[in-house]
Amino acid sequence: MYPPLTGATYSPGINADFWLLGIGFIEISAIAGAIEIIVGVLRTRAPGMTLDKLPIFAWAMLIFAAMIIIAFPSVILATLLLELERALGWPFFDSVKGGDPLLWQHLFWFFGHPEVYIIFLPAAGAMSTIIPAIARTPLVGYRLVVLAMLATGFISFGVWAHHMFTVGMPTMSVNVFSAASMAVSVPAGVQVFAWIATLAAGRMRFNTPGLFAVGGLVIFVAGGLSGVMVAMVPFDWQAHDTYFIVAHLHYVLIGGMVFPLFAAIYYWTPLVSRRPLSERLGRWIFWLMFAGMHLTFLPMHLTGLMGMPRRVYTYLPDWGWQTTNQMSTAGAFLFGLAVLLWILDMARNFRPFGERNAGNVYDGPGLEWLPNDLYSVRSIPVVKSLYPLWDQPDLARDVDAGRYFLPDNPTGGRETIVTSTMNAEPQFLLRMPKPSGWHVWAAIFTAGFFLLLTIQAYAASALCGVLAVYTLVQWCWLLDKPMDQPAVDIGGGIMAPSYASGTGSHGWWAMVITLIVGGMVALLMGFSYVFLWSSRPDLWVPPPGGLASPDPRAAGGRRLAGLGGRQGPRPRWAA
Repeated sequence: MYPPLTGATYSPGINADFWLLGIGFIEISAIAGAIEIIVGVLRTRAPGMTLDKLPIFAWAMLIFAAMIIIAFPSVILATLLLELERALGWPFFDSVKGGDPLLWQHLFWFFGHPEVYIIFLPAAGAMSTIIPAIARTPLVGYRLVVLAMLATGFISFGVWAHHMFTVGMPTMSVNVFSAASMAVSVPAGVQVFAWIATLAAGRMRFNTPGLFAVGGLVIFVAGGLSGVMVAMVPFDWQAHDTYFIVAHLHYVLIGGMVFPLFAAIYYWTPLVSRRPLSERLGRWIFWLMFAGMHLTFLPMHLTGLMGMPRRVYTYLPDWGWQTTNQMSTAGAFLFGLAVLLWILDMARNFRPFGERNAGNVYDGPGLEWLPNDLYSVRSIPVVKSLYPLWDQPDLARDVDAGRYFLPDNPTGGRETIVTSTMNAEPQFLLRMPKPSGWHVWAAIFTAGFFLLLTIQAYAASALCGVLAVYTLVQWCWLLDKPMDQPAVDIGGGIMAPSYASGTGSHGWWAMVITLIVGGMVALLMGFSYVFLWSSRPDLWVPPPGGLASPDPRAAGGRRLAGLGGRQGPRPRWAA
C-alpha cells in the first residue's frame, strides 16, 4: 500500500478501500483491548500485589498496551487520509496534487517499528516467566528487566525512520535515527543476559518449553546482531530491500516471538486442557523447527548480499542465487513439517472441556496455577511475594477453602475486587458482565455501517448506524446499573462499596486512556500538516477566501483550494 501504488492507476476499484477499512477496524479493536489490559493490570490486581510484586508477564503486557495507545493512532490516521485521498481526491500522498508519499512512510513506520517491539514484549514477558520455572529459580535482575522493558518501549518510538535511510533524509536525522537504532539493542541485551544468568543460576530442565525458550534465545541474539549491522547507514544503503533484510527480520521475529510462543503454548496448555501436550513429539517439533528455521533464513543473508531484492521471486538462472534459494525452500518445508506435527499434537491431546485441567505440570510459581473451576478461583488471595506458589506452600489449599477475599457471592452475579493502583488495596466491588447478545449485535451493525458505506449503500448504512448506537446503549445500560446495596462484605468482615463513579471508577480510567488516543490522532494530524506545508508551502497555505467549492472536474472528487491544475514536485520515490 505504499504510494503511488495506492492510486487509481495501480489499485482501481474498491479492493484497496476494503483493505483500508479492515486495517482501521483491526487497529481500533487492538486499542480497545489495550485499554482493557491497562485498566485491568492497574486496577484489578490481587490484594497485596504491589508494583514490585507484579508478575513480569503483567509488566510486559502493561508496557505493550501503553505502546499500542501511542503507536496505533498513527496507522489509523494514515489509512483515514489515504481513504479520503482515494474517495474524494484530496492530496495527502499524491505528489502530482501536492501531497508527499514520504508522509505515508513516516505515519506508517511510526506505527510499524514500535509494532515490532509490541510483538516482542509479550513474548519477552513469557520468556521471563517460563525460564525461572524451567530453571527452578527466581528471575535474575527482576527490576532491571522491568526497566529494560520500559526503556525498550520508550526508545522504540525514536527509531521508525531507520526504515527510510535511503529516501534522502537530512544527515542530522539519519544520524539520530541510526544512534537510536543501535541504542535500542541495549535494553534487549539486558533481558537476554538476565535469561542466561537465570539459566546458569538454576537447574535447567530440557523439557519442551525449555527447549523452545533456549532456542528462541539463540535465534533472537543472532537476529539482534544483524539488526545492529543494518542500523549502520553505509551498510543499510547496500542491504536495503534485499534478502538480507528478510533474513534479519525473520531471525528477530521467529526468535523473539514464534519460539517463545510455542514455549508458552506447551507451558500453559495444561492450564486449559485436561491433557498436556506430548513431550516426546514436542522435542521432534522443536528440532525440526530449529533446523528448518536456520536452513531457511541463514542462506538468505548471503542471497541478499549477492544482490537479490526482496519481494521478487523470479530471476535469471546465471545470477548465482539458485543454490541458496533451494536451501531456503527445503528449510521452509522442514519448518512447515514441524508446524504440521504440532497441529497433530494439538488434535491428539488438547481437551479444553472438563471440570479439571492437567495441572501445574512444570511447577510454575504464578497465581494462574491456583485451583479454579470454569469461571474463577474459589477466593482471591492476598499476595505477599513475587512467586506466591513457591513462597506460600499452603496458598492453593487456603484459596480453595475460601479463606481469602470474596469467598461468597454477595451480589449474586459475577464479581471481582478493584484495588488501588500502587499498593493493590481493596477499594470497591466490581460486577462483571453477564452473558448477553447486545455486544454481538453491536459489532454486527457497526461492521455493517462501515462496509455498506464503502460500497455507497447509504440508506442501509444509516440504518445499521442507528441500530449500532441503540445496541451499544442497551449493552452499556446492562453493564453499569447502580446497585441497591451500598456496601457488601468482601471477606473477613471487610465492607466495600458495591458501586463507584467519577474518578474512582475503572470506567473513568478507561475514558482518560481513550482521550489520550484521540490526542495522539490530533498530534499526528498536526505533524502531517506541518510536513506537507514544509514540502509545498505555496499549496498548503489556505487562500484568503478559505476553501474553494468542489471542483467537478477532479478525477477523484473534491480538491483543496489552490490545487486545481497545478502540478506538484517530481515524486521523491521516482528519484
